[in-house]
Amino acid sequence: MINDGTSEFSQSVEVIGTEEIRGESYYKISTVTSVDGSVDSNVLIRKVGDIYETYQVVNSGGFVSDPYITHPLKDNVSVGETWTDDLTVVYSSSGTSFEIPMVYTYTVEAIHPEYEDHGTTYNNVLELKIHVHYSWLGTEIDAESFAFYALNMGPIRSYEPETGIFSYLTSSTLY
Repeated sequence: MINDGTSEFSQSVEVIGTEEIRGESYYKISTVTSVDGSVDSNVLIRKVGDIYETYQVVNSGGFVSDPYITHPLKDNVSVGETWTDDLTVVYSSSGTSFEIPMVYTYTVEAIHPEYEDHGTTYNNVLELKIHVHYSWLGTEIDAESFAFYALNMGPIRSYEPETGIFSYLTSSTLY
């Protein structure tokens, strides 16, 4: 994926193997790092029926989260369909820990029969809005991003309206 936002940034996101968690097999994704390098995330993904499940650990500003699970993608969805993940993420550092209640809301914004991005045309692209709500030090925070998934390809584009940062696929290998 290439970031084409406010700074030059290129990052390879790859399936680098498999890992077993709680007796279930996940694909392991290479570490994903924020543009400024302040946040990195270790992500595992698997498909359960028609739902995709991520198992992730986030390192943010020296605080590391306990593993948590989200369900950012589903098969056989319709425009306007919404689902949520309501969870509490525990972050720890040097013996200090705190909980952050979070609500992820996923909404299918569009299904594009054909979608062109940076000279590449993709078929059957799902446009998904991801809204995250959480409370940090007494302040309620809402953040939105958009993700684009091509059928039989995976993520091809992401966009964060608040920061103006977007990423797009430059190459892929199917597993």
